Amino acid sequence: MPPYLKTLCLDCICLSTEHAFLMADLDTWHQQLRHASNQCVLNLATKQLAQGMLINLSQSPPKCDSCIHGKQGCTPVPKTCQGERSHQKLGVVYVDLTGPEATKSASGNSYVMNIVDDYSSHPWTFCLKLKSDVLSTLQVWAH
Repeated sequence: MPPYLKTLCLDCICLSTEHAFLMADLDTWHQQLRHASNQCVLNLATKQLAQGMLINLSQSPPKCDSCIHGKQGCTPVPKTCQGERSHQKLGVVYVDLTGPEATKSASGNSYVMNIVDDYSSHPWTFCLKLKSDVLSTLQVWAH
């Protein structure tokens, strides 16, 4: 028995026969099931939670670069502030504009503008159709 068969997960999802494919290796199933763990994929097949799901176990599964990169942690942002904070509400505000997004919202917006008050850390978020709407939105927000 291969070493990766020793531990099986118990929290896998049952699939119907219409989701099952034909014989495929463990890596193919891992990719097709949106990067489910190998143990979960094995559990689906060995406990017959998906009828007709056949796995070719002749090779050990390769390491998945996407899963490795997705699980790597990044350095946390320090919680300490640099410099003095504002001493009054709206004394200092930070404005961040993102976009254009690849997909427009249902109302046709492509940009998102975030405003954060340095004193209270209160955030405001505005969805914008055009980048040129920033100035008028800021003026309305300020008054």
